[in-house]
Amino acid sequence: MRNSRAFVVVIASLITSCACLMPACAQDYPNQPIKVIIPNPPGGPGDIIARAFTEKATRIVGKPFVFDYRSGGSTTIGTAAAAKAEPDGYTILGLPSAGVGAAAIKKQLRYNLETDFSPIAGIGSVPLVLVVRAGLNINNMPQFLAAVQTGKLMFGTAGVGTIGHLTSLLLMNEIKGSATHVPFRGNPETLQAVIGGHVDFSILLVADAAAHADSKEVKLLVTTADRDV
Repeated sequence: MRNSRAFVVVIASLITSCACLMPACAQDYPNQPIKVIIPNPPGGPGDIIARAFTEKATRIVGKPFVFDYRSGGSTTIGTAAAAKAEPDGYTILGLPSAGVGAAAIKKQLRYNLETDFSPIAGIGSVPLVLVVRAGLNINNMPQFLAAVQTGKLMFGTAGVGTIGHLTSLLLMNEIKGSATHVPFRGNPETLQAVIGGHVDFSILLVADAAAHADSKEVKLLVTTADRDV
């Protein structure tokens, strides 16, 4: 292990047990609460799943996990904060896959994922869903594709380099369409922007949009899941 800072690479900010993060798994570790930095806003699926994981991990290691939310900058703000932490095994970064994407495309970051962190594990995946605002005259994918061809739509994401952003760009490239990108601080804020009519569509985690599936606030057009969700 290069140092004792650690991260868990996941789709939705999961945390795993860290009983052996310290060098040589020191017998007195842990002897204090362990901080978990989440580089996204609270309340999202990653937050919920992370708490489920740390609840079990608490029973294993015997010490509580304290959550510290540092959203913004497409996960780079929270990741930078974790990189500055003492390499003593008491700070863990719950890094979503968006953080890996941000590290690949952003320049002049204040950290290096390869040298400043030691990965623990990659855990899980979460399907995505295409969500459009209710007032838009789009009710199916053919209508959506036609609308994107006009170049007049705006789409929201949790920031540059996030899964929603990269997936949207991939879609635009595949269909030879275009739309104006509007970044927000996280998926919950992005969803609220779609509901409020500030942007026309977004590609979000199914878990973020599921509560609105039967409402008239937004329209869920298609998901990346390989089965019903």
